[in-house]
Amino acid sequence: MDTIANAEFAAKLYVTGDKKLLMINTGPLTDIVDTESWLEIGSVRNSLGYHEKTDVFFAYSNTKFDDYRVGYFRHYTLSDLIDKAHRILGNNQITDELKSQYGIE
Repeated sequence: MDTIANAEFAAKLYVTGDKKLLMINTGPLTDIVDTESWLEIGSVRNSLGYHEKTDVFFAYSNTKFDDYRVGYFRHYTLSDLIDKAHRILGNNQITDELKSQYGIE
């Protein structure tokens, strides 16, 4: 883990073991950058950081004043998300109206 810091800016940088992803943690935000295209492919708000060994993001939420909850969620790849959608949706299809709403063809 490398840290870049000066008086105005502090960030923690994490590069995954396969060197395909760069996680940039700046306070409560972790941006996920693809190192092949250098495009931001994700952003985690209320982030406490990324743990590569377990491939999870730690995050917090506050539903009431001074009532914070800390938890984690797994980092899903695109193929993980597609597989999960197929398991949830089965053979169901979305309507043409909904496709139009989201710009899906």
